Amino acid sequence: MKYSVGSNHFTQSYAPVDQPSAISVLHRQLLKRLPHYTFVDRPDHPLLYEGPDILVAAPEKLAAIFVCKTAEGEQPRRLLSRLVAARLALPEHTRCILVVPEEQRQIGERLSYHFHATLDVSDPASLAYFLEDAKAQGPAEDIPEPIRRFVYRRYQIAWNESRIKNFVRSDDEPGEIIAEPSQRSRRDANAQRSETSIDGPRSLQATAEQFRKVGFEDVWVRSWTSPQTVSPVGSTQRRTPMVRRDETVVGVLPNRPESPMESVKPFCRNALTLNFSLQSGVPYLTQPTVNILISEEIPLGRFDPEKPMRSAAFCGWTIYKTEDPDSVQEYSDYLSRKLPKI
Repeated sequence: MKYSVGSNHFTQSYAPVDQPSAISVLHRQLLKRLPHYTFVDRPDHPLLYEGPDILVAAPEKLAAIFVCKTAEGEQPRRLLSRLVAARLALPEHTRCILVVPEEQRQIGERLSYHFHATLDVSDPASLAYFLEDAKAQGPAEDIPEPIRRFVYRRYQIAWNESRIKNFVRSDDEPGEIIAEPSQRSRRDANAQRSETSIDGPRSLQATAEQFRKVGFEDVWVRSWTSPQTVSPVGSTQRRTPMVRRDETVVGVLPNRPESPMESVKPFCRNALTLNFSLQSGVPYLTQPTVNILISEEIPLGRFDPEKPMRSAAFCGWTIYKTEDPDSVQEYSDYLSRKLPKI
C-alpha cells in the first residue's frame, strides 16, 4: 500500500467530484477502513466562509480533507484560499490533505507542496493509510505562532467593529459593545432586503465609481500559483468590486443578495490573496491593509445570522454601512490605529 507525501500517487478516477454524493462516497469508503475514526462531511466552522470537505478525527489526530472541485481546478486560488482559511482556523496540529481526480492531476502536482499529502480521490486505501500514520507530515510547514496571533487579533477587532456599526446604538464610550444582535434587528434587516428597490449590480458599480473619483483604484494582486503574474481582483466592472487608495481597501457588497453568505465569499478569497503570500502552505503577511466592506444592509445568514460577518472578519473585513468616501477614509484611519502589527 502506498501514499504520497510531497510527490503524488495517482490512479484513474471517474469520481464526479462536484457532486455532493462524491464526498459521501469517500466518507463511506474511509469509514469501512477506519471504523474507529470520527468523520464529519462538509463541516460548518463558525469562522470559515467555506471549510474542508471532510474532517477526520481520532485520539491525538485531526485531518482536513479537501476535494478539488472543477471550479477550483480552473481557478486554483479558490482552493488555496480555502486551505489558508482552514489552516488558520483549525487546530495547529491539523494535517491538510488534497484529493484530486485523474483529470486534475496536473493541478494536484502544482499545489502539492501546500498540503501535507496529495492523493487520488479513487484511492481511499492510500488515504486511510496516511491518516493512520501520525508521523507522516508532508511538505506543508507549520504556521508560525505570530501569524496566528495577528490573524486572531485582527479578527477580534474587525468582528467587534462590525457588530458595533451594525447592531449597537449607544451614546456611551465608542467601541463598547452593549448589545447582542437581536431578533428585531434581524427582522429589520430582512425587511430592508425585501423592500429596497435599488438595482444590485448597477448600484455596486456606481458606488465603486464614487470612490474612483477620489483617487481609489482597482486592486491588483500577485498570483499564489504563478508569482510572476499580477492581476486585478474585484474590479469595478464585476459584481464584487474592490478599490484601493494607499493602505485602505474598500469592497462593495451587493444589495438584496440571494445568499448573504455567498456574497461574502469572493471578498474573503480576495482579501486572503491580497494580504498574504503563500509558501509551503504557510500564509506570510505581505500587504497589511485596512479592509472595509461597505453595505446598505446587514448580511445575515439564514441559520447562523452572524456567520457572514464573522467569516468576513476572520479574513480581515470590517463591515461598514456607508457610501461616503470621506467617512470611509476617516474610519480607515481609526481602524489602522487599532489593528495589530506583525
